[in-house]
Amino acid sequence: MEIEVDYEINTRTFPEDLLILADNTTMLYLSVYDIPWTKKFTTNERYREFCRKYTNIIINTIHSDLFTWELELELCPKYWSTHEATFRNCVRHIKYQAKLYPYKKNVFFYYSHYVLSAAKFYYKLGLGEAPMLAFLEVISLAKSVFPNGVFDAVVG
Repeated sequence: MEIEVDYEINTRTFPEDLLILADNTTMLYLSVYDIPWTKKFTTNERYREFCRKYTNIIINTIHSDLFTWELELELCPKYWSTHEATFRNCVRHIKYQAKLYPYKKNVFFYYSHYVLSAAKFYYKLGLGEAPMLAFLEVISLAKSVFPNGVFDAVVG
C-alpha cells in the first residue's frame, strides 16, 4: 500500500545544526541497512566529519538489546504490530531520559537507533516513505534532547 507523505520542515522551528544532525544520523544508520537516503541538509564534508567524530559514540551507545529487538522484528513481522505501543512509549520517554542522563548525545543516538530500526523494518515490508517518516521523528528527537539547538555547529 502506497501512502503519500506531505512534509515541510520549518527551519525557524528547528535550528540548522539539529537539522544537519538529524540528516547525518539518518544517513549513517540507513547506509548500514543499505536503504537509500538523499541528503536534505548536510554536505559530504559534514557527513564525513560526523562519521569520524561520532561513530564510536554510536557504536558504544547501541546495546545488544536493540539488536535482539531488530532480530525479533525480522523473524516475526507480527511482533512489530503487537508491540507498537511499547515502541511509542519508549520514544515518548526521550525527554525524561535526556533530563536524567548527562550524556545527551548518547541518549539521542540510542533512541534514534530505535526509530531508524523501525524505518528499516517498514521499508523492507514495502513502505517506501519509512525513511522520511523516521527522519522527521529523528528531527523531533533532536529537538527534545537539545531544546536550545546546541550540538556541534561544524558537523551538525
